[in-house]
Amino acid sequence: MNIMLFSKICARSGVGNHMRQLTDELINQGNKVWIVTGNNEQGIVEQDNLKMSIVPVSTHNPIQAIRNLIRIHRLVEENNIDVVHCHHRTAALYMRFYRFIWKIPVVYTLHIAPVPHDFIHRIFTYVGDKAIGVSSECVDFMRDYLKIPQEKCVVIPNGIYPPVFRGGYCREELLRKFNLPANKVILVMNCRISEIKNQMHMVEAVHQLTSEVQDKVIVAIAGSTGGAYYNSLIEKIEEYGLQEQFRFVGWVDSYELLAVADMSFLPSYSEGFALSVAEAFFMKVPAARTNTAGYIQMQDAVWKISATDVTPTVELINKLVKEGKEPFQNKTEYAYELANNEFTVEKMVMRTQAVYSEVTGIS
Repeated sequence: MNIMLFSKICARSGVGNHMRQLTDELINQGNKVWIVTGNNEQGIVEQDNLKMSIVPVSTHNPIQAIRNLIRIHRLVEENNIDVVHCHHRTAALYMRFYRFIWKIPVVYTLHIAPVPHDFIHRIFTYVGDKAIGVSSECVDFMRDYLKIPQEKCVVIPNGIYPPVFRGGYCREELLRKFNLPANKVILVMNCRISEIKNQMHMVEAVHQLTSEVQDKVIVAIAGSTGGAYYNSLIEKIEEYGLQEQFRFVGWVDSYELLAVADMSFLPSYSEGFALSVAEAFFMKVPAARTNTAGYIQMQDAVWKISATDVTPTVELINKLVKEGKEPFQNKTEYAYELANNEFTVEKMVMRTQAVYSEVTGIS
């Protein structure tokens, strides 16, 4: 099948990572993929079965928008595209105008919920023939707030490639790499640094620990540093005198960071699915997260925390420091099995290809 993946941008983020993994596995399954996007922060390299087209779809210039539409049509026609899979509302809106003139099956994926859903946003939300939600909450949101018919919606959880060499990481080498001490309980946040991900929650939680427990923990935070929110984190850490308890390790290999982790935390305000939690599952690292989108698929495998109340987080840290990982073992083993059964790229692509077949009639 010839498949066009269409997005506003292809950034180093959850959606960008999803598109990259979807592309790789679609090609592994014998498909050809064309990516149309506003940038290529993912650094995707063209190959025989993968082509990139950078199109300024974020433009507010109507003349440029028309040129974009014509360019997309040429790509569809010249490459015999069978289905267009949109990963942003802007991309889907282009396909709504496209289908006023030309015909092509269209699929849309909602990657995060909630999103703006006032009258104007509902009018400009287009899902084509089928709407994929990366979690049950995303599908419920599309049905209840974006007014997408239930029969058009399907849940396909995000997937990741399991680490190939789970036991092959050298903890001592990785601790040196990340400048982490060997004699501490290491807590990680493995996501971009932003207000929505709520790294400040961990600062406040550590602040509420007793000095005895504080001395035994280190919080390793991944993601690009810089910007107003990062600066506010640093200011608060310095205000509380917690410089020894926090390490900012930059963008790192998720599995390398998880290989040194004793527990993973995601106190975010909003999610689409929370791939970083699934990554912790694969590495048999206990994971705590908020009840945001994706929680339903994971609720029996995680420890529930609150974005606004640090008490559950403080209790978990105290338990981990005082009792070790043994009390967390059974749920962590269940999480590992769940991830292998439900949250792999192979399973995600199998389900996505079934949607493509449904809207195109191509088996």
